[in-house]
Formats: sequence, C-alpha cells, structure tokens
Amino acid sequence: MLNLIVSWFVVNDISSVDYWWLEKIATLSQKMLIYATYMDKLSKLEAILKNSGHSSTNQRKLVFSVLDGGEALAMKDIVDTLKGKVDRASVYRNIDLFIKLDIVNQVHIGWKYKFELSDYFSDHHHHIACTKCQKIDTLKNHEALEENISQAAKNLDYRLTGHSMELVGICKSCQG
Repeated sequence: MLNLIVSWFVVNDISSVDYWWLEKIATLSQKMLIYATYMDKLSKLEAILKNSGHSSTNQRKLVFSVLDGGEALAMKDIVDTLKGKVDRASVYRNIDLFIKLDIVNQVHIGWKYKFELSDYFSDHHHHIACTKCQKIDTLKNHEALEENISQAAKNLDYRLTGHSMELVGICKSCQG
C-alpha cells in the first residue's frame, strides 16, 4: 500500500514527500480495507441469517466477530472472550446455529474440536494439528494437494463438490 502511495506522489511530481505521513496514510488505508472486508463478511452473515429465517442480533454479530480473527478457537476461548457481553448459553446456541447454517466449521483434533468461519468467509484451507498441545497451523500453498484430491475424485468418476481434511502430528515444540 505504501508503494502505491509513493508511486502516486512520483507520478504527480510531488518531490517533498514526508514518509512519516505516508506510513500513517498507508496504515489508515489498511485499516479501512480490513474494516470494509469485515463489513462485507457481516453483510454475508446477515443475508444467511435472514434467508434462513433468523434475525441478525448483536450477540450473533459478537460471536461472529470473535471467530473472524482468522484462527480456530476452542469453545472456552470464545466464551472467555465474550464474557460480560454474551452469556455462555447464548454463545453455545449461536455456535450451534452457525454450524447448522454452514457459517462455522469444526476443526477436529482427535476427539476435541475448535471452531472457525467457513470457506464462505475465508479462503479454502486445511490444517495440521499437534496431538500433544492442540496447536493448529494452517497449511499454505497447498495447490498440489488440491490437485491430487481433485484427481483422486476424477479417477473414481466423482464430480467433487467439496472436501475436508485435517492432518495431525506433533509440532516442533512438542518434539523436543
């Protein structure tokens, strides 16, 4: 973003550039982009709730906003984050509703699980989870894996409509 702003100054032949201000403008621009992205996700949430006959309450928006942090969270973490704002039973009810409406996915780690927003609200991805400390990492750059999954379905004469895969292992911290 900063490069784009500096380029604008160069193109418009403005030679006295105060880089401190440019960094502030870039930071503000990034925050505005994050806010716009969140508002887009919130609009999608409201549409899903409305189309399924549910209202978009402040409690549901709060639960959603906690899950919008990008990482999978345990129910305890969600409840603790919303303590004093949304009661425990409401958090559980809203998570159950979000699962039924495919707003939230469960990320399984053995017999335990965590929650994250579905692919409708973020890029499709897979996880690898540590069986000792329950840490979850997101697999990045997994195009080859996706291609292998598609090819496997094709080899069996399936038209793939979706998939879910969770990898487990022992993280570097727990190995040593």
